[in-house]
Amino acid sequence: MPSKDEINISHIPVDGVGGLGMLATAGFMIWALPPLQLAGVPALLGGTVIGLGLVAARNRRARPWAIMGAVLAALALVLVVLAIARST
Repeated sequence: MPSKDEINISHIPVDGVGGLGMLATAGFMIWALPPLQLAGVPALLGGTVIGLGLVAARNRRARPWAIMGAVLAALALVLVVLAIARST
């Protein structure tokens, strides 16, 4: 059990786009560290596709935009994987 001076952030609700900051941080780390780019870029794009798919499944108002974003991110993922495969 945590002591009284520790903060347990797992119980703090996050409204809106809570994961966007983590996505931006991961993107910056991949950009700053070139060895991570080979695996990191497809992983970020794949995570974006999954995240937008989950938004489309849960939120009826955001569904058309989330589906369009997921399709665009999936196309970008395919292009990145093809570019990586071609360069090796």
